[in-house]
Amino acid sequence: MHALWANPCLKHAWLIFCAERNTGHESGFLARYFLSLGSKKLCAIAEREDGDYGWWTTGVSKPEYGYAARFQMINRSVCYMKDFVCANPWLKSNERRQITKTKFEEQMRRYGPVEIAPKTALSTSRVGISGKVDKDGKISKMHTDDLMMVFTMAMHIWNRLLEKKVPNINYNEIFGQ
Repeated sequence: MHALWANPCLKHAWLIFCAERNTGHESGFLARYFLSLGSKKLCAIAEREDGDYGWWTTGVSKPEYGYAARFQMINRSVCYMKDFVCANPWLKSNERRQITKTKFEEQMRRYGPVEIAPKTALSTSRVGISGKVDKDGKISKMHTDDLMMVFTMAMHIWNRLLEKKVPNINYNEIFGQ
């Protein structure tokens, strides 16, 4: 957080936190910790009116996330911010930005539709979306798609925020009149 606010471009920005709900109760704990940091410009969001923090990721929502990101990229609405913030403590500070950017771009190249085999003889195959696919179009345990998943989810949630379809948000406070 402090690394984000240290960037002059983000000094006065609102930070909107949204965890993936599929992590169990962790999204609620993380959201409450985030809000406890004390700034007036912090907001944690929930997908539903019940106020449980976070957003569900499903086989239906992942393609929606992908389409939202694709739309933003086609319209050239996405770029790297000058001196973008990368505060990963497990990487050397002088290398972390380039390593993260390279990893993100590798995941982006792999991200796309993948056929998911039926689990039983009576079920049908379905098409999902993943960044874990190998050169043959199969999901590989050797690959991750965490950065691309966060990116696509953020693009989808940004669209929902612009449409004012995220519950329990004070839109006037964040976006002004």
